[in-house]
Amino acid sequence: MKRQVVKHIIRFKHWQKSWDSRRINIINNLLIFIGVIFIASCANEGIPSGGEKDISPPKVINSEPLNFSKNFRGNRIKISFDEFIVLKNVNSKLIVSPPLSEKPIIKLKGKTLIVDLNEELKDSTTYSFNFGDAIVDNNEGNVLNNFVFVISTGPRIDSLSISGIVENAFSRKPEEDILVMAYLNTDDSVPLTVQPLYIARSLKDGSFNIGNIKEANYKLFALKDANNNFLFDLNTESIAFLDTLITPFAQITERIDTLKLDSLGNDSIIRTVQVKNYPDSVLLELFNEADDSQYLLSFSREDKNKLLFKFNNSLKEPVQLNPLNFTYNNFIYEKNLTHDSLIVWINDSAIYNMDSLKIELTYEKTDSLGKYYFAKDTLNLTYREKSGKGKKPKAKSELKLAIFPKDNSKLDLNKKLWILASSPIANIDTTKILFTKMQDSTKVKMSYSLVQDSFNIRRYVFKAKFDESTKYNLLINDSAFTDIRGFYNDSSAAGFTTRSKDYYGKVIINISDVKGNYIVQLLNQKDKVLSERYLNKDETISFDFLKPGKYKLKCIGDVNNNNSWDSGNYAKKLQAEKTDFYTKEIKVRSNWDLEIDWNPKL
Repeated sequence: MKRQVVKHIIRFKHWQKSWDSRRINIINNLLIFIGVIFIASCANEGIPSGGEKDISPPKVINSEPLNFSKNFRGNRIKISFDEFIVLKNVNSKLIVSPPLSEKPIIKLKGKTLIVDLNEELKDSTTYSFNFGDAIVDNNEGNVLNNFVFVISTGPRIDSLSISGIVENAFSRKPEEDILVMAYLNTDDSVPLTVQPLYIARSLKDGSFNIGNIKEANYKLFALKDANNNFLFDLNTESIAFLDTLITPFAQITERIDTLKLDSLGNDSIIRTVQVKNYPDSVLLELFNEADDSQYLLSFSREDKNKLLFKFNNSLKEPVQLNPLNFTYNNFIYEKNLTHDSLIVWINDSAIYNMDSLKIELTYEKTDSLGKYYFAKDTLNLTYREKSGKGKKPKAKSELKLAIFPKDNSKLDLNKKLWILASSPIANIDTTKILFTKMQDSTKVKMSYSLVQDSFNIRRYVFKAKFDESTKYNLLINDSAFTDIRGFYNDSSAAGFTTRSKDYYGKVIINISDVKGNYIVQLLNQKDKVLSERYLNKDETISFDFLKPGKYKLKCIGDVNNNNSWDSGNYAKKLQAEKTDFYTKEIKVRSNWDLEIDWNPKL
């Protein structure tokens, strides 16, 4: 009996020990489970749930000295921000006005921007440091736009300003990143030889503001400064200038507001003082001066009998060719519309089969002072047949013809049918040209005449009467055209259809208050000139045969009456000719006349 009791006691103790162990494990596992849930819960609460994105630019929290400080005597500026920042192209975007001889050293230390000055500042002068859009926060790239830091080395801060806009004189579009420069020196030599007293840079919309300047009379310029020296010293640089001096001033006005305080009618007067700086709408029209120089740009011999001469500008006088190693006086000359290139054709095989043709070219040229004189250049024009395996000798059908309009296309009723030959034509056999139209499902032969273009001697226009909505076919059989070397064309053909009159729209413009000579141009949406009219009095003009779509109208004040827009010239004190655009939408619809009243502002 005792033994059984002892056994039960031993078994109980083993069970108790085992239960204690399992209980501890259960409790531990339970604690671990609760801990995991708690951690996960905390983690979920701490994970961002796609909150609002930071769109705020960096903020200045402190600076040494303070912004708009007076009597500055140091050589270092420290500006601290509320977050880490990065600098983007700060050396090119920072504008210091008045400009410094040496660029300051810009660096970052933590959240602080440091500007180290490399020179002593002028006494009693207000300096502004315009960082443009160079300061950006490190995380989201938010830009601190047009941040300006101002200090004065004297007892006062100059507070006047000049503001306005810079536009392209030709297109009237705003000009961005243009230096606007103010001078106290009013000599004509500025801005060619003197750096400005104050500067600013135009923004994307063309606007500018030269701030913190003192009261004085200023000469004002805008400059697209190609070499970053604040001087108009390159002929590739664009410039704008005002004909008169600018005098900035401030206008102080007092606004009085009456506020009702209670039901008894007692009121209070609040006086608010407002300061407005003028001028605030200066217009600077930027232009590139016309290049009046004249010289030979290049020359080449593209083919045996084709000599090409290119000039940098339109030729005012015809060129002369004097053969030196051959005798020939039957050159065929082909000019282009802009008169800046010349093609010379040779039709004598004994001449054009020579490897080298030595020619004395006489043409109008300008010297270093811009004066014209006749120059004589000796040119050696060589031609070598291209070598290569399997190269075949040139065939007699080498003459190429291009037909316009192209096959399976439309011909507008105000356009022409024409062909372009690859070389001058010596003979045309019209019996080998078949020109037909479809009439009642039958091909009808068309009567026509071929007229050589007065400018392009290789272009021939078909003079014929075209009906609307009609299909035409042009077949040019081989040997219809023979060029000056005896080569002839392969056969070619094109079929096209004329448009219906109802397809087109028309724009009628009533031009009023005309002062001088005007050029009115119709443009497409890409600013390509489609057509133009000339007038010198109030007049109604029209542009017809217009395809449905959107168009623009532009007017040019043609001061010198040469039927083209002319740029300005600072040395001659000539502004670019004025332009104006019609601001409302011009939408042309088929079979519709659109009438417009316009008073161009020139």
